[in-house]
Amino acid sequence: MEVDRSRSPSPHSEVETNRMPQDPDPQSPLPEVSSSSLGMDFVSFVRGVQDLSGSHIDVRPFLHGILTQTERLVPYDAAWVVTENRFEGRLVHRKSHSSEGGGMGRLDLAFNRSDPIVNLMEQAISDHWHDLRAHQSALASRLTEIGYTSATVVGFSDFQEVRGLLVLAFESPVILPPEAMAALEFAAHETALTLGRAVVYVQRNALLEIGRALLTTESFEQLFQELDSHVMKILPHDISGIYALVEDSEMPFSHLVESSDFYTPAPMGPGDLEHSIKWAMVRENRAVLISDVMESDFTEAEHLRQHGVRALMAVLLKMDETPIGIHYMGHRRPEVYRRGDLLLLEAIGRQISLAFDHLRAIEEVHRLKERVEMEARALRAEIEQRAHPTLRVESPAMQEVIDSISRVAPTDSTVLLLGETGTGKEVLARELHALSHRHDKPLIMVNCAGLPESLIESELFGHEKGAFTGAVAKREGRFEVANGGTLFLDEIGDIPMSTQVRLLRVLQESEIERVGSSKTLKVDVRVVAATHADLQAKVARGEFREDLYYRLNVFPIRIPPLRERPEDLDALSQHFIEMFSAKFSKTITAISTASREALHTYHWPGNVRELMYVMERAVILADTSTLHFDHLLPIKGHPLRGGPNGQPAIFQTLEDMEKAHIERALEVTGGKVGGKDGAAALLGIKRTTLQARMNKLGIVPKKTK
Repeated sequence: MEVDRSRSPSPHSEVETNRMPQDPDPQSPLPEVSSSSLGMDFVSFVRGVQDLSGSHIDVRPFLHGILTQTERLVPYDAAWVVTENRFEGRLVHRKSHSSEGGGMGRLDLAFNRSDPIVNLMEQAISDHWHDLRAHQSALASRLTEIGYTSATVVGFSDFQEVRGLLVLAFESPVILPPEAMAALEFAAHETALTLGRAVVYVQRNALLEIGRALLTTESFEQLFQELDSHVMKILPHDISGIYALVEDSEMPFSHLVESSDFYTPAPMGPGDLEHSIKWAMVRENRAVLISDVMESDFTEAEHLRQHGVRALMAVLLKMDETPIGIHYMGHRRPEVYRRGDLLLLEAIGRQISLAFDHLRAIEEVHRLKERVEMEARALRAEIEQRAHPTLRVESPAMQEVIDSISRVAPTDSTVLLLGETGTGKEVLARELHALSHRHDKPLIMVNCAGLPESLIESELFGHEKGAFTGAVAKREGRFEVANGGTLFLDEIGDIPMSTQVRLLRVLQESEIERVGSSKTLKVDVRVVAATHADLQAKVARGEFREDLYYRLNVFPIRIPPLRERPEDLDALSQHFIEMFSAKFSKTITAISTASREALHTYHWPGNVRELMYVMERAVILADTSTLHFDHLLPIKGHPLRGGPNGQPAIFQTLEDMEKAHIERALEVTGGKVGGKDGAAALLGIKRTTLQARMNKLGIVPKKTK
C-alpha cells in the first residue's frame, strides 16, 4: 500500500506534532508497501548509491544525497540520518526532509551509543517497528511523541561498529517489501564505508599535521597548543593534558600542561599513588579506557566526577620502551570513547614521544650553550682581572690578608671573606681561585642578595622539568656548573633559612638534589663565601643557622676598609688612573695638590669601589694632563677628626646614620617596636618595615622600661 503524503494537515503541523498515534486494528493485517509502488527499481537505486559513495569524501553532501535517493525509493513521511560526527569535535545529529519547517524541524535526534537501538543494529543491520510504542528506545519515544506510528531503522555498520542510523518514519503502520529493505541495507553498508573512509581521511591528515607540528616546535607550551588543536579534529574531548615521569622522585608524576579552563588535575600525595590510574598504567605497562568514571574507584575518579568528566582514556608515552609520561583526555559524556579511539591516541602518543626526545635534545643544547656562556663570562672576567690587577697593596693590614690567601689557596677548605661593601672581596676570591689547584676549572660567581627568594634554590641546585610553574626544562644549578672549580657566594648572609639547610648538606656531604628530584648528585666544589653582615649577630637573632656559620667560618679572612689602610691609597689610585686613561685615551701624568690632599683626608665610606668610580669620573672629565678630583668628593675643606686610628671621620654613611636614628628611637621608646607609643609610630613607618630594617642593620631592641 502506498502511503499518501498529499493529504492535509501535514504530520509536521502544530496540530499533528502533539497528537498521539492511532492504535491499529489488531484484527486487520498491516498494510504492506507493494514492490510496484516503489518510486524506483532496485538496480537504479544501487547505481545511484554507488555513484554517491565513489564521488564524495565530504560527509555532509553525501548524506543528503543518500536521503534523496531513499526518498525516491520509499514513500516515507519523514527521514533522518543520525551519525556520530568525528569531524567537529562533538556528537551531533543530521536530519533532512523533502519539506521544510514543521515539527520535523524541531526534532533533535542525537546518536546515543547507549540507546538499545544501537545495540540492536550491531546484531541486525535493519529492523522495522510496526508499533513504536512497543520499543524501549529514546528514539522510538521521541518519534511517538511527535505523531509517528511506525518506523524503519537501518544501521550504518561496516562489520566493526555502528557509525550511524537511517530512520524512516511513517504516520501509519506499514511493512516495507523485502526488495526495499535489501536496498536500504545496501545503502547503509555503502554509507558506513564512506563514513569510514572519511574518518580515515581526516585522521590521516590530522596525524600528518600533528607530526609536522611536533617536529617544528621548540617549546613545550607551543607544542601542546599545536597538538591539542589538531587532536580535537579527530578525538573530541573536554579536557586533555600531559604528565611527565620524574625519575627517583617521591612524586613521580609532574603535571606539565592542561588544555581545559575549568579542570585542574587533582593534587596527590605519596599515599594516593598506589591506587591511582597513572601508577597502574606505569606498573602494568598499559593504556586505559574508562567508558564511565561513575563506575570507577581509582584515586582520581572523585575529582573527575566533581568536574563533570565522565569518560577518560590515557596512554603511556615511551622512549625505547621506557615510560616517560602520560597523555590523557576526557569527555563530559559517558561512553564516548571506544577501542578505535584508544588506538588512535596511542598513535598520537608515539609521535609525542618523538617530540619529547626532540625537545630534550633542544634543551640539552640550550643547557650546554648556557653553561659554555657562563664559563666564558667567568673566563673573560678572570682575563680582564689578570690584565688589570688591583692587588696593589702597601699596608701591613692588606699584606696580612694576602698572606692568608696564599696559605689557604692550595687547600680545599671553605673560606669566609668578611668586610664592608666595596673592600674588594670579589677580587680576593678571584686571586684565591687563581692560586689554587682548581685555577684551570670554572670560577662561578653568585650574588645571593640579587636572587629572588623563590628562585635561589633553583639557581644554586638546579631543577627538574615540571618542578614548579615555569620549569619547562631541566636546568643545572651553579654547583653543577662549578663542579671541579670554585663557587663564590657573595652576600651569603642574605640566603633564606630553607636554602641554608641545603647549603649545609653540600658543604658537609658534597651532595646536592635538584629542586623537584630526590636523586642525589655528587659535586666537587670549593666554596668561597663573603658577607658584609655580622653573621654572629644574625645567629644570635635566629636569622642564620649556627651550624652553617661554623661550617663557613673554617678559614675567615677579614678585609680592612680603605680608611684603615691609607698606605694603599696612592698605589690604588695610580692603578685606576692608568687603567681609565688607557680606556678613554687620555694622558694623565700628575695629580693636583688639592686632589692628593683630599685623597688622604676623605673617609672613603664606599672603600675601593668608591675610589675606582671617583677616578673613572675624574679621568672622563680631565682636560689636562693633571688630574683634579677633589671637587668630586662629597666633602671638601677641613675634615672632621676622630675617625678610627686617628684617621679623618667625614660624615657617616647613610646606613650608619639610619642605624643610629633607629637605635635612638628604640632608646626613647624603651625598646618597644610596635604600638601607638612604639618606635615605628615615632618614626612614622609600619612595624613590619621597621623590623625589616632592624634585621638588615643588625639592631636588637633592648627593653629599658
